[in-house]
Amino acid sequence: MEKLGRGLSLIKMPFDELGLKSPEWTFQSGYTKLTMFGIKEEIKINDRMIHFLSEMHLDNAYSSEDYLEFFKGIIKERTARTDIQKLTKGGWLKKIGDGPQTRYLKTSKKLPDIAG
Repeated sequence: MEKLGRGLSLIKMPFDELGLKSPEWTFQSGYTKLTMFGIKEEIKINDRMIHFLSEMHLDNAYSSEDYLEFFKGIIKERTARTDIQKLTKGGWLKKIGDGPQTRYLKTSKKLPDIAG
């Protein structure tokens, strides 16, 4: 597998799909150690992300530009990318497409309760 350069990604992919922490490879003294984690990684989202999700419609697809526009200059592009990445990894958004045509659909996953 590694001759094709796919071995590491084939190991990592199921962990990502299940929302588990990605495996970690360490190299020391000529040995490779692979640590695999079986406990779901907690994705923490903030009030801003919850506000956006609560305003999204299940049947509409949104772009990262839509996310930026929703907050009208309050956040930067990098913050928008980070937020969307967390929401996708946490299962609240589903990524459709690639590149400039990438869109995100809201999933039916329940929003977390945030006690403030």
